[in-house]
Amino acid sequence: GVFRVRKSISKLDEINSSDASEVLSQWLNSVYEKYRKRSIELLNVKELESIGFNSVMQLFRISAAGVTEDFSFPVDILRAMMEIIISKNEKETELFDLFDEAINSYRDIRYYTLRIAGQISKDIQNDCNENSSALYRGIFKIISEIVMETDSEVESGEAEVNPFFVQAQLPAAVSTCKGHLQEFSSCWLSFMQGFSAIEPKLHRSFLKIVNDRIIPYMSKPTLLADYLTDSFNAGGLISLLALNGLFTLMHRHNLDYPSFFPKLYSILDSNILHCRYRKRFCKLFSLFMTSTHMPAYLIAAFVKRVARLSLDASPAVINWVIPFIYNMFKAHPAIRVLIHRQSTGEESKIVDPFIMEEIDPAICKAIDSSIWEIHALSRHYWPEAIKQSRVFTERLTKPPFVLENFLEGPTYHSIITKELSHKWSKVPPLNISIPSHLFDI
Repeated sequence: GVFRVRKSISKLDEINSSDASEVLSQWLNSVYEKYRKRSIELLNVKELESIGFNSVMQLFRISAAGVTEDFSFPVDILRAMMEIIISKNEKETELFDLFDEAINSYRDIRYYTLRIAGQISKDIQNDCNENSSALYRGIFKIISEIVMETDSEVESGEAEVNPFFVQAQLPAAVSTCKGHLQEFSSCWLSFMQGFSAIEPKLHRSFLKIVNDRIIPYMSKPTLLADYLTDSFNAGGLISLLALNGLFTLMHRHNLDYPSFFPKLYSILDSNILHCRYRKRFCKLFSLFMTSTHMPAYLIAAFVKRVARLSLDASPAVINWVIPFIYNMFKAHPAIRVLIHRQSTGEESKIVDPFIMEEIDPAICKAIDSSIWEIHALSRHYWPEAIKQSRVFTERLTKPPFVLENFLEGPTYHSIITKELSHKWSKVPPLNISIPSHLFDI
C-alpha cells in the first residue's frame, strides 16, 4: 500500500495540479471499490460473516464521512448484503442475526431495508424461476422479524429507534413514524402480490403473524381485506388462520363482510376441533360469539353444531364445549327452548329436525331441535364430562364460565394413567378360572 502511494506521488510531480487531483481521485476510488467488493465477498464465507458485516457497516460510515447535505444512502451496498442473506438457505445464521439487530436498532437502515425488500419482491415476480420460492422465503425471514412502532409508542417511551447516520440529512419520511409505516405497508403489499402463488407454504406463516405484527402497523389495514377474505374462503386450516386478522378488520377498521358468520359456520367441523390450532380457534370462536347482534337462529345453529361435534370429540374438546354451550344459554335466553323442548308426537321423540350436513345456518333447523347431545355426554366415559353436564339439570343461576380456563383439556394418556393409578376400595369381581383358549372350536 505504501509503495503504491509513493509511486502515485512520484507521478503527480510530473503533471499539473488538476491532473494530479484527478489521478488521486481515481486511485482512491479504485481502492474503495476493492474494499467494498472484498467486504461483500466475506459475507458469503460462513466463518467470516461477522467480519464481512462489520466491514460493510464501516463502508456505511465511510459513505457519510464529512457529508451533511445531499447525502445519498448507500442503497447499492445494502441491497448487495440483503441479496446474500436472502439467498442463504440456512434458517439461522450469524449474518442474519447481526443484520436483524441492525435493522431493529437503526430506523434509517430499517426504512431502506423495507424499500429494497419490496423492490426485490417485484423483481422476483417479474422474473419468476425455479429459485423464486427460496428467495421469497429469504425475504420473509427478514421482513417478518422487523419490529415497528407507532407515534403513540414513541411518545410514551415504549419504543426508541435511533438513526445510524446521525449527522447526514436524509428524506423527511425516514425520520417520521408515518413514513416508516407507509414503507412498511408498501413492502408487505409488494411481497403479498406474488408469494402466495409461488411459495404457498408461506401462506400459513404470513397468516400467523398478520394480526399482531402487520395489521397494527399498516397505513391502510383494509388493503389486506381481499387477501384475508380469499384465505378465509379457502377452507380448512387456512380459514382458521385467517380468522383473527379478518375479525380485526371488521371489529376495528369497519370492514363490511356480512357473510362472515355463515362462512364461519360452514368451516366448523371435526377437523377444526382436532387440529393443532384447536386452542387458538376455540379462543377466537368464543370471542366471535360474544356479539350481541346475532339472531337467535344463528346462535342456535352454532350451539347445536358444536354440541353434535362433541359426540365424537376428545375429552380435551369436551372440556371446553360444555362450558361454552352453558355460556351461550346464559347470554341468549331466546335459545333456552333447546334445553327442554316438549315433544308433540311419537315421531318427534326419535327424529331430530337439525340437518348437520347443511352449511347454511339459516336453513339447518337448529332452532327447532333440542340439545340432546348434552344428555348423551352425561353418560360419557370421561367422568369430568358427566360432572360438567349436570349444570344443565338445574336452573341457569351459576355465573358464566371463564372459557380460557377450559382450553387445556386432558389427554388420552393422562386419563389412562389416572385410571390405572386409581386405588379401589373393593377389588372388582373377576373370573376365577383362567380360560385356556378364547373360542370353542
